[in-house]
Amino acid sequence: MKNKINVGDYIVCLDNPNSNPFIEKTSEDLKQGGSGYVSNLCIKVNKITQWDGMPDILWFEKHMNGVYSNSVRLASYEEIEYYNRINQPYDITKVDLKPVKSDITILINILKFIENHEIVFT
Repeated sequence: MKNKINVGDYIVCLDNPNSNPFIEKTSEDLKQGGSGYVSNLCIKVNKITQWDGMPDILWFEKHMNGVYSNSVRLASYEEIEYYNRINQPYDITKVDLKPVKSDITILINILKFIENHEIVFT
């Protein structure tokens, strides 16, 4: 995984756990994404551990099983917003997440409008 995952980050389990051909001879747990792996589950990381050079194990609140960092991606802004609204892990395929405009996007659009219409304001 290219993006470093930190405690407090929101992640989503991939549709399929790691399909890396180099791990075929390792434990079933690693091939399956970890004992806490559930496809499309959005979770908040509360602890990260590493064992014997394997991918990081990401733990989430109120759950005794982790997921491997090579079987997840960082959550989108919309996924994080929804998580914070319901305050619990959820399946991203079960909700209709609409893109949310951030305050900075709105501000940029206002500034562009003013710039394009400055003759009106002078």
